[in-house]
Amino acid sequence: MSHSNLKETQRVTQFQKNKFSRQYYKDQVDLLDIRSYSNTNYATEENSVSRYKQKKVNYDLFNNIVNLADFEYVCKPYGSEQGELPANLTNRDIISGKIKALLGMEEKRPFSYKVVATNDEATTRIEQEKFDKIKQFVIKQIMDPIQQQVQMQKMQQMQQQTQGQEIPPEQLQQMQQQIQQEIAQETEAMTPPEVLQYMKRVHQDPAEALAEQLLSYLKKKLDIKRKFNKGFKHGCIAGEEIYHIAIANGEPHMTVVNPLYFDYDKSPDIEFIEDGEWAVCEYRMTPSQIITRFGDELKNKQIDDLYKAYGKGPSSFTEEFWSFDSDSSDGTDDTIRVLHVVWKGLRKIGFLEYLDIDGNLQETIVDETYKLQKDLGDLSITWRWIPEVHQGYKIKLSDPIYVNLGPIEGQFKDIDNIYECKLPYFGVVYDNLNSETTSMVDRIKAYQYYYNIIMYRIELLMASDKGKILMMNINSIPKSAGIDIKKWHYYAEATKVAWVNPNEEGNRNID
Repeated sequence: MSHSNLKETQRVTQFQKNKFSRQYYKDQVDLLDIRSYSNTNYATEENSVSRYKQKKVNYDLFNNIVNLADFEYVCKPYGSEQGELPANLTNRDIISGKIKALLGMEEKRPFSYKVVATNDEATTRIEQEKFDKIKQFVIKQIMDPIQQQVQMQKMQQMQQQTQGQEIPPEQLQQMQQQIQQEIAQETEAMTPPEVLQYMKRVHQDPAEALAEQLLSYLKKKLDIKRKFNKGFKHGCIAGEEIYHIAIANGEPHMTVVNPLYFDYDKSPDIEFIEDGEWAVCEYRMTPSQIITRFGDELKNKQIDDLYKAYGKGPSSFTEEFWSFDSDSSDGTDDTIRVLHVVWKGLRKIGFLEYLDIDGNLQETIVDETYKLQKDLGDLSITWRWIPEVHQGYKIKLSDPIYVNLGPIEGQFKDIDNIYECKLPYFGVVYDNLNSETTSMVDRIKAYQYYYNIIMYRIELLMASDKGKILMMNINSIPKSAGIDIKKWHYYAEATKVAWVNPNEEGNRNID
């Protein structure tokens, strides 16, 4: 894939990016809009079939639709001018059952997860909890002999207090059990192996418990299990499983990405899409969907333009109306194309060294607008450029509309490694190690084609098979006996006797 789709100058401050109505973002979106899919969507001399068309053929084949263009050498062996052979090539599906079996196995798998906190504070709390429980066990081992002695003393005191008194046996037994329970509660503790098992399987840090509760809520609200199954289906058919994670209208949002309308860029040694350099995804939306998603950023004229363009479709696919499937005729032109572009730009930050109120040297991170204040204890600032994920949406009208231009909201930053950032498109490509992407359908497609060709050849043979044909001289029929062809066939079939007059064979009028 091409790596030349980003602007040459990325060391631009956020103030400069926002100048001229955020022209920096518009230019970057336009660059990735036109050229992002150029190396994979369109056919080249080395690759006579585009990657988009390969995936589209796979989806059609799964739905029992065969691409007859792949079989022209079979159906039209003498060229299009001579036409097709007298048989119909249809798809005899042997693929979908195998894929559906995999989908069924995935559907039955439990959707279980465990949240683990890995930050320093949570790790410290977990270690402290484990230490406290082991300490309780050690104290219990030391205190057991003492507690036994205390129990004996309490029993003796009880006997002295009740000496000479008649106490029912049931009440005496109840008092003894109460003393034993009090002692057991005071000294109850787990053994070290039990502590390790408890910390591994049962214990949850407060942060882990809260995160797991949030995930359980979002699992139902966002229907995550169904979306994962749908993504797995895309992976089996197209070889790409991708999800978009974002914040929409202040709420977490998860979308299954259609691989037909997605492109990305990453180095060959990176396994996951989110670690790549940029990604482009095209969505098909109606005006109401666009207004629901971007209503706060649209002007009244832009809203009117959406409804004017809705249902008409682009008149031609030039640069203005470029699309992943510019030659598609599936009826999706009734929607409006919305392009989402994300890329890793650079952000300027400063590492500020200063003295706190106790005179100790401290270091913190400041943004590009910070000014050194030596009267407040600032010593120096070291400026650095770190990667940051930016985005932009482009609504493809005759006059394009750009919305949501800027750094992605809520993007994850690891405090231990501020140079690492991830795209909001998470996913993986199947079996593309030093080669092209290969899905399950790609692997068995050859057998499906081979099976179709064999059945096509069998149909040709059946159509051409007329059985045994008897050749007979028509002059041998005894016409002098009043037997014509119809009567001859009747006697031959009814009586199993075929009348023949050899004297009439070869009769000719001789002058």
